[in-house]
Amino acid sequence: MKEVREKATPDEIQRLKRSPQYVNANSRFLGITVTIFILILTVKSELLSSWIIASQLVLAIPFSIATLAAQAKIVDLQSLRKYYPLTKTASGIAMAFLYNVIGLLAVRYIFLSIGLIFFSLFIIFELKTLYGHFVSKEKDKILRDLFMLAILICGGVLPAFGIINF
Repeated sequence: MKEVREKATPDEIQRLKRSPQYVNANSRFLGITVTIFILILTVKSELLSSWIIASQLVLAIPFSIATLAAQAKIVDLQSLRKYYPLTKTASGIAMAFLYNVIGLLAVRYIFLSIGLIFFSLFIIFELKTLYGHFVSKEKDKILRDLFMLAILICGGVLPAFGIINF
């Protein structure tokens, strides 16, 4: 009986080649998140008095670690298909949380307008990405993009406007 082997698409081949680079980039992102957290704790812990800022900053850390752990397991086509969606989702959530934290800190301690510009840029980028996935009919990526938009809006924009108290 012949063994049936699935062929990798060109996109999957590129993802496999870039996997070590993703691990490197995600480890730097985790380092940035932890550094911001420790810096805030040591310099001005009052910045974490807001439940929404503190919770998103703290939750960005395990999502970043989950991204790293899953990305490190991608070594072949089978593991790529198994772990790639997890890495993209966890990474997106961690980044959205960190964007919200930085934006809310800007709103609270700098100017509302600066924070709103910050959020607007990320929302525009996410909408452009969503449009590209919509055109290419990638349903899983469309759902992931909508989820990231929801996190940015509910965890960042709504609190910035005072609709959700922070």
